[in-house]
Amino acid sequence: MSKFTLAEFAGIFPGVAGPKQASGLLPRCNIRAQNPLFSGGAGAPPDGQGIMSTMMPAPRLATRIRHLWNGGRLIRLASEALEMERRDTDKINKKQPGTGPFLPGKDDELELVATSLRRRRIARGFENARVLVTGGSGGIGAAIVQRLASEGAHVALTYGRHAAKAEETVQAMQEFGGRTLSIQADLTQADAVRAAVQQAASEFGGLDILVHSAGIGVFGHILELSDEDLDRALSVNMRGTYVAIQEALRHMQAGGRIVIIGSGTADRVPLPGNSLYAMTKSGLIGLVRAVARDIAPSGITINNIQPGPIDTPMNPADSEFAKTICDQFMAIRRYGTGEEVASMVAYVAGKEADFLTGATLTIDGGYAA
Repeated sequence: MSKFTLAEFAGIFPGVAGPKQASGLLPRCNIRAQNPLFSGGAGAPPDGQGIMSTMMPAPRLATRIRHLWNGGRLIRLASEALEMERRDTDKINKKQPGTGPFLPGKDDELELVATSLRRRRIARGFENARVLVTGGSGGIGAAIVQRLASEGAHVALTYGRHAAKAEETVQAMQEFGGRTLSIQADLTQADAVRAAVQQAASEFGGLDILVHSAGIGVFGHILELSDEDLDRALSVNMRGTYVAIQEALRHMQAGGRIVIIGSGTADRVPLPGNSLYAMTKSGLIGLVRAVARDIAPSGITINNIQPGPIDTPMNPADSEFAKTICDQFMAIRRYGTGEEVASMVAYVAGKEADFLTGATLTIDGGYAA
């Protein structure tokens, strides 16, 4: 009987199996682990059954996968993987010596799915990638850290004042197997930005991806804003971004990715009090276009992602302000999530986006439509 390790399943589906369950070889399809996602109980899928609590045919496996990650993303991939394996007719449509016609049973279908997913490494698109996410301790930044770490990346994140929150994010990433570390940095100071990038590069032996998610909002009527307000907004949103890009490039090779997190306010300003924020976020569009020209010969890309209204602790989706925004300005009448932004980042930072550079991409639920 062929065997595969639960550790391999854990590598395919991050978060499914913890290290205690990922140790030994298990007979194919006869998987009975203590993790509730496998064996039922607290934390199991809604129907109370574990994902692989017995020998399970591929359709039921796919059903269980649906509950695991990204709201159905893997069910489609598992089905595609099984179909690809079926097209390889050497095993399914031909006789095996001395056994008669081969008719795949439940265990065979499950193994075909496992083999296909293991071969394609569907959920580990950033295996061993070296990543720095500025402003990665909470909100959109933390969602990006989780997405990339869950796909196998080693991730450093920067934080300003909230060390406990940063450490909480780091600890939550340990289950995915890569290295995660936090770096304190005052992003109003250019030297601190450079030092943070250098520390991440030193820890990982270089950088493959920079996601610059750090930024601040300084709001108010233009006649009420001070020179100090102007300097603070420019120092973080513009100078900090510029310096982070500049320093990261010194540690990147061909294939490197830079992703800037801008704002939909660069395209639409429906409310007063946004002059500083709109100015600094609009500037990122030109910066990304210009830098793309400089770095394209080195095989490195840079792009700008502009989220619209996103549910974060600073801008919660259940507030009265959010209700007004959704009712009056959104085509899709809800706030987006950090995970949805992280999904776009994963594409832009991935290998499939090799021909994408200098672009500004908007994810805003029709806010600017």
